[in-house]
Amino acid sequence: MNPEQILQTNKRYEIIASSRRQVKVIINKKTYYLSDSIFSILAVTTLPISYNEIIQKLTTLSSSHSHWVQLTTTLNQAINIGLITSPDNSAIVIGTNSANFDSAPVHIRMLNDKTRTLAYQKAIREVVSENDIVVDIGTGTGVLAITAAQAGAKHVYAIEATELGKVAERNFAKNRLNDKITLLEGLSTEIHLPEKASVLVSEIIGNDPLNERIIPTTKDACKRLLKPEARLIPQTLEIYLLPLTVPTKLINKYFFTKRTCSDWKNAYQIDFSELLNTPTSNRLIELGSHKCKDFPTFSEPLLISKIVLSKISNETLSIQGSFKSQIDGVLNGFLIYFNSKLSPHTLLTLHPNESDSRNNWGNSIYVLESAQVLYTNQTVNFTYSFKNNQSSIVITDNA
Repeated sequence: MNPEQILQTNKRYEIIASSRRQVKVIINKKTYYLSDSIFSILAVTTLPISYNEIIQKLTTLSSSHSHWVQLTTTLNQAINIGLITSPDNSAIVIGTNSANFDSAPVHIRMLNDKTRTLAYQKAIREVVSENDIVVDIGTGTGVLAITAAQAGAKHVYAIEATELGKVAERNFAKNRLNDKITLLEGLSTEIHLPEKASVLVSEIIGNDPLNERIIPTTKDACKRLLKPEARLIPQTLEIYLLPLTVPTKLINKYFFTKRTCSDWKNAYQIDFSELLNTPTSNRLIELGSHKCKDFPTFSEPLLISKIVLSKISNETLSIQGSFKSQIDGVLNGFLIYFNSKLSPHTLLTLHPNESDSRNNWGNSIYVLESAQVLYTNQTVNFTYSFKNNQSSIVITDNA
């Protein structure tokens, strides 16, 4: 630690008394346990102060060498967890849990997906002009808001609901665009813009394409945040189903099966068969579409829905479809993927043969409750539904 580094208590924390001279500290939704000497440290760091000055004050407060060691150890622990931090960074800690949108791994994957990000940049440069007011919903690191400003937008409103928005704001300043981009913190459905936007940019397409609430979010934006003639990026979202055979090894990783329960019974001498009667919350496996290239498929991809995002009506889907099997085999799942027309001349596709290992989407495979044995030229009828924020597929009959 630089002795001249200026530090201050992070204002967003909660302390709860614990046992054995420890206290529980909650900061950025994470829990830590520190020595109760943290109270002495917090009293010293209420206002900005250098690290060297903190050490001097703690030396004065310490009653013995062991007490001094405890104080300085706790100080360094508090710095490491972000309880004591630079005033400029006082509320910004990026997590590493890949299940959260404000985590580093999520945004690393998206920025490493150059096919995705370059396609969005191309579309923005194609659509945005110098008189446009742009709103970017879910700005994340700010990459698309910055691109819009660089493309000549008159002004960009970047909306972000997580703490990452503050990092994006620093990125705006780093790229000398803080006068052209305004960060608005919160959910887009709860925010009011100071002026209507002429362009909407959003990348809120999920692994299960609709489950990041792109339909209700876009519908609300069109109603409240946009001018009537506004252009949208993306323009359309096409949802495709690809009927296929999911490898047994993959299914065994995600669902209780007779095979795995039998293996466990043989290994542990315990009957686990009741697990087979316990449903999971959904029947989806998340797997990049490029990883499905070698799975046996029963037909060409089936276009199940084409959604024009500027003309959304329903927020749920229930669509009947059918296909004629091109091979003999066992149908036990459907890959769900999307194509998106980002702009008049820019298409983003996640077709398995077009996608690669940089694809950041873990496209959903819906695994059927009961596998179906199919023969060449056999017709399969099914219903695809999207409700309660997830997809499901039911085979209705085979002919």
